[in-house]
Amino acid sequence: MDRRFECAFYAALVVAFIGGPARAQSAWREVLGSAETMAFVDKARVTHVSDTATGWVLINFTHPHRNNDSTPFIYSLAQLEFNCTGSRVRTLSVTTYDDTNVVVLAIDKPSIYSPITSGTYGGHLLRAVCFNAFLYTPVYDSVAAARNFASSAFKSNAPPR
Repeated sequence: MDRRFECAFYAALVVAFIGGPARAQSAWREVLGSAETMAFVDKARVTHVSDTATGWVLINFTHPHRNNDSTPFIYSLAQLEFNCTGSRVRTLSVTTYDDTNVVVLAIDKPSIYSPITSGTYGGHLLRAVCFNAFLYTPVYDSVAAARNFASSAFKSNAPPR
């Protein structure tokens, strides 16, 4: 992943999940996984207006990452807004959590749009949020269920997808 996009993406993730609308049922779908990171989108909370789509994203890591202040976090929830035809993304809000589910950082300030390159995490997220194109079929009904799946996959040393 491009370092500039990666930094903007993680910063955007920190802003995301706090002010989101509550839904009775989530439908977290895996977008992409690797040996160190798994990304999920809540398909039930994706909204579309014209060529813009907004969705909630969960990023789960195998080991702690660090925020700009060096505070470790293990997963992030973000609300991302995609310009579907322009292949751009911005973070609306993001919250990062430690391994005990304590909020480490919450940002509720939209970022500027950044370009997305096809084949990157951002490209896969765009395809999932804008075009309902998921690589994997399982659906998880909560953040905890998606994180449990990711943790199990990491522990079993499953090959990267």
